[in-house]
Amino acid sequence: MPSVEMFKEHMERMRIGKDCEIVCYDHVGMFSVARCAWMLRYFGAGNVRIMNGGLQKWLKEGRAVYSGAYTPGEGLPTEGDYASWVVQDPSDLAHLDQVHSIVSKLHHGDKSWQIIDSRPPPRFNGEVEEPAGTRQGHIPYSINVPFTEMIDAETGGLKSNEALTAVFEARGVDVNKETVHMCNVGVTTCTIKLA
Repeated sequence: MPSVEMFKEHMERMRIGKDCEIVCYDHVGMFSVARCAWMLRYFGAGNVRIMNGGLQKWLKEGRAVYSGAYTPGEGLPTEGDYASWVVQDPSDLAHLDQVHSIVSKLHHGDKSWQIIDSRPPPRFNGEVEEPAGTRQGHIPYSINVPFTEMIDAETGGLKSNEALTAVFEARGVDVNKETVHMCNVGVTTCTIKLA
């Protein structure tokens, strides 16, 4: 997670302000776009949308695209409030001590929380190596909901609300509970949070 200062620096360079209308999309559908939108909201953007299905769906629909060189901020006003980014809700980011406390509560039978891990089952189960050399396996009492189960294979976008509800129910997720969403680095888990 970048610092507020680092985030501001990048947003100023790209000429994106927290009051801008922002549409995020991914080149492969829904891999990292939810993380992008979540970070923008975390740092204060109030009008962020996700193009469901991303660039691949856009192209399949025969829509126009631009190709060629691009400089960050090109075509956007040079004057504007591009630096007033600030963390909106620090509690939206769980810290390690908070996760330890939640695991302890779960261990002692407290059912008010749940932890959802969005990695593929072989990674969740510790059957394969983790990227970047992190430890294998999963946090005790976490529920495995692979982020790929949120994606419609045909469109590359999120599944319908009915299909998402069925996935959560099948995995034992209560959408009304306090939830810690996690994966390895916090990218794919944002898809679960979005769904």
